[in-house]
Amino acid sequence: MRHSKLFSSLILLCFASFVSGSIVINPGAKVVQFAGKASFSGNLINNGIFSANGESSFIGSNNSIISGVNEFYSMSINKSSGSVIIANDIRILNNLSFQNGNLITGDYTVSLENSGTLSGESSSSSIIGNLYISRYVNTTANSLGNAGLSISSGLDNLGIVKLYRTTGTNGIVNINSADGIKRKWYISPQNQPLHGRDITFNWLANEDNGIDLTRSKVWLSSNGNNWQTIGQLTNASVTRSITVPTTYFGHLTVNSSSEPLPSSITFEEDGSKVVNFTAYISGAKKKAQKFSKKISQVSEFNKATTLTVTGNNNIIADINGFDVTFSANEDWNGTENLEFSVYDPAKGSTILGTVAVIVSPVNDPPVNTTPPSIYMPIPRIGGVINGSVGVWNDDKDQ
Repeated sequence: MRHSKLFSSLILLCFASFVSGSIVINPGAKVVQFAGKASFSGNLINNGIFSANGESSFIGSNNSIISGVNEFYSMSINKSSGSVIIANDIRILNNLSFQNGNLITGDYTVSLENSGTLSGESSSSSIIGNLYISRYVNTTANSLGNAGLSISSGLDNLGIVKLYRTTGTNGIVNINSADGIKRKWYISPQNQPLHGRDITFNWLANEDNGIDLTRSKVWLSSNGNNWQTIGQLTNASVTRSITVPTTYFGHLTVNSSSEPLPSSITFEEDGSKVVNFTAYISGAKKKAQKFSKKISQVSEFNKATTLTVTGNNNIIADINGFDVTFSANEDWNGTENLEFSVYDPAKGSTILGTVAVIVSPVNDPPVNTTPPSIYMPIPRIGGVINGSVGVWNDDKDQ
């Protein structure tokens, strides 16, 4: 059983101090940590004043809760097991380093303002939750405190750039019915990069969230709701890194979601068009991978999954695998709204969306039903020749 140390007066922590168990600083008490390292193996509960001027290292094999401390000079996380959990927003002025164990923020935020930096994050030791960093970014490149996002040099002075990063479950963004990685960013610059900047995104292996990293894409939104892709499709399965160009900073994440269905598909009357739906189905495939942990079941996805369509009367949608050949009844033109779904025997049907299929009119040539003719009753010089243009049916003109 761990016991708490109650501090009720002025306490000085000097140089290489080690505090075993938990610390509770009572109202009116003051604990001052001078330069050097102070190691804490338990909770740090501050109801008075805690002033940290050196490195505060959290060690041990149990969870450590930080409450009532708003500011640290430097912090390191090196726990053999367990995590550090904050119960309020904290600000770190210098460096936040990781060796072992996580720093869990919950609804709160760790801020690295001005010159604060992040180091040592790994799949077994990182911030899980909310991180805030602010930097002045002129025309030179900036790594924004090593938070897994860096901005290239450019022509625009961006001014104060605020970066909000969320990891863990709250960092997942669902786009087109597919969840992305467990990391999202929001970049708020004083000035947008109107002449363009490259952004490089990095994340940890435990944040993959089962997405198809061979089809990784960066998605951008101005409001956190309406998303569009920027840059190229990237195989990030080895590097977990993507670089894309942009002229706008906003909400950003990485996802292998399918492209949204096109709003319309058009072909001419009495013609046809073949469309491959594979790119639109990858989001549904991702769902199957998420729910099915057996590799054998995942590998059978394409075989077991069928593409279906409803809502067509005059339009014919001939489905062969994920290829759809669109045609229509003879001489018909107009628009029908077709709803496409994918059906997985194990999980049922998932609606992909609705597409307006447009058959544009074509002016068909007239059809001759009685051939033209030339007739001279009595062949002679100067005689009259009778002729007929025949009979033509123009009813097929649409």
